[in-house]
Amino acid sequence: MIIGLTGGSGCGKSCGARVFTKAGFVVLDFDKISREVCAPGSDCLEEIKTYFGNEILLPDGSLNRQALGAIVFSDEKLLSILNKITHKYILKETDRLIKVYKGKNLLFDAPLLFESGLDKKCDYVVSILASKELRLERICERDGLDKALALARIQSQPDDDFYIAKSDLCLYNNEDLPSLEQKLREFISNCLAKKE
Repeated sequence: MIIGLTGGSGCGKSCGARVFTKAGFVVLDFDKISREVCAPGSDCLEEIKTYFGNEILLPDGSLNRQALGAIVFSDEKLLSILNKITHKYILKETDRLIKVYKGKNLLFDAPLLFESGLDKKCDYVVSILASKELRLERICERDGLDKALALARIQSQPDDDFYIAKSDLCLYNNEDLPSLEQKLREFISNCLAKKE
């Protein structure tokens, strides 16, 4: 079984992913996979560099995510171009990992689950949402961004209605973490019961 876990930046997907790990799921972290497919020397990074120029590279040749983020999070067209480049490499790596973990329950922890087409590979999709104020606070704290950049990131992402319309389960991660975890455990139990 494959379950997709998604939601906007700062919503707390990692809290949800921990519940799936405890339930025995193999968690595929698509933030990590996206970093791996953009490693120095990769075809993906070469394609990004060709389009966006050398200013998105750090002195060691690796991707400067903050510089690239500053460019794309304020321009919908450029964000779409970046996603088009990276998603094909991510989907290829996903197919490889599905074969590696054949027979196991997988969780796709993927911020761009729908945008990348990964949702088509999932049996169920769970979205974790949160209030804009909390998201801003979490992004600034976690990524060391100022409020303007954090807000630009949030505004470049879909609103709650987008996730609600496309998901099998939507949960808000505003304050009550034990309640969120309990609801996820119930959802996992129901999914596993249907599988048997």
